Amino acid sequence: MPSSFQLAQHQATAYESFTHVFMEESARLLATGALISAGDVVLDLACGTGLVARHAAALVKPNGRLVGADISATMLEIARTSTDSGVEWVQSPSEDLPFDDNTFTHVICQQGFQFFVDPVAAMSEATRVLRPTGVLITTVWATPGHNPYIENQLELLAALDPSLAASVRQATPADADEFLRSTAHKAGFESVAVTMLEHDVDIADFKP
Repeated sequence: MPSSFQLAQHQATAYESFTHVFMEESARLLATGALISAGDVVLDLACGTGLVARHAAALVKPNGRLVGADISATMLEIARTSTDSGVEWVQSPSEDLPFDDNTFTHVICQQGFQFFVDPVAAMSEATRVLRPTGVLITTVWATPGHNPYIENQLELLAALDPSLAASVRQATPADADEFLRSTAHKAGFESVAVTMLEHDVDIADFKP
């Protein structure tokens, strides 16, 4: 996914329609797990259509600030119309953020780092814009063998058209724990903890 990655309007709309079905709970867990409090200044990196921001927006009130940043103009357009009006939206690549040093108490990012062209550069930017005691919390899909949801998708896509499986496969790093740990250390983070986040996904049967 190059830094110039953009989606057509219908693609962004489809993303918003379908991803909340299986990512809503992980978005909630990410926002609450970041231990965001009233008055905090939070950046939702690669915010997409605002799935995590919707949960985090309520946590920073009454005196905090929440900013969503994404490279895709169409994703941000949907985010603006579907999320708390108090959220600020900024179109920006994750590797070159338009914020001053030491701006944020938290940077949160759901399912972004495995797609960045240069994840170390993106995480270095997160380091730069965080305050000295700030926290980055990010999620990526678990390593194959620990992710039945993705594995079922890959099996279905392989049967339909193997070429369709490429982007789904990119979502699951071969060694997710080491990917996150090594990226964080290279970006300058000193205290790094990686853990498995598990939750159920309940999806209704598709209807013809």
